[in-house]
Amino acid sequence: EAATLGSAMNLMLDTTAETEARIRSFVADASHELRTPLTTLMGYADLHRQGLLTSDEAVDDAMRRIRGEAKRMSSIVEHLFLLANLDEGTIPIEPAVVHVGQLLDDVAADARVVQPDRTITVDVPAPIEIVGDSERVLQAVSILVTNALTHTPTSATLSLGAEADRDGVAIRVSDNGPGIAAEHLDRLFDRFYRVDNARDREQGGSGLGLAIARSIAEAHGGTLHVESTFGHGSTFTLRIPDADAHGSA
Repeated sequence: EAATLGSAMNLMLDTTAETEARIRSFVADASHELRTPLTTLMGYADLHRQGLLTSDEAVDDAMRRIRGEAKRMSSIVEHLFLLANLDEGTIPIEPAVVHVGQLLDDVAADARVVQPDRTITVDVPAPIEIVGDSERVLQAVSILVTNALTHTPTSATLSLGAEADRDGVAIRVSDNGPGIAAEHLDRLFDRFYRVDNARDREQGGSGLGLAIARSIAEAHGGTLHVESTFGHGSTFTLRIPDADAHGSA
């Protein structure tokens, strides 16, 4: 019994230490993401205070950059707030009938506007409906599509699809781009994680999108996972289990 108690205590202490380490890492990552826009804002404020913005053009450019950095910082804070609320379950999931095929058609249409030269297909062989929060499901799928548009060349085909079974609905976003190396897959949904740490934040985002998409899936009782072969493409699968989900001919 003493040995069992000792093992339980060690496990509890290890778990606590791991949790504390994750919290410290999260705070450090969040601070790092916010430091850059804050430094930029302070820099332009100092230039103005020192009287170094000597022309209307310089002032206009400074204000444009200040607005851009403030917008980026606001986006990071809003994403963090959304994640915190999803974790706590304080954002209500408002159930409604979601027509998956129409949702994927809409997301694909938006993506074609952004990248008209990319081949984007939608494959939903039969009408599929789920009961879920349409706005949140749309947000999750849009994150997956945006991720593919950002991190694969326009020559890569993007395929959206869905299929229903007795357990619910699987929504898939696939591309035949460069794929993701195996060592990154386990951490891909971690907050602030980037496959390429040197990636320009203006293009690569804050590293919170996939974490938000997974939290939305989990808020629906579902899952989000990725399969990828380096050099051959990736498939993200968002599964929403729902007793009322069904496909009909």
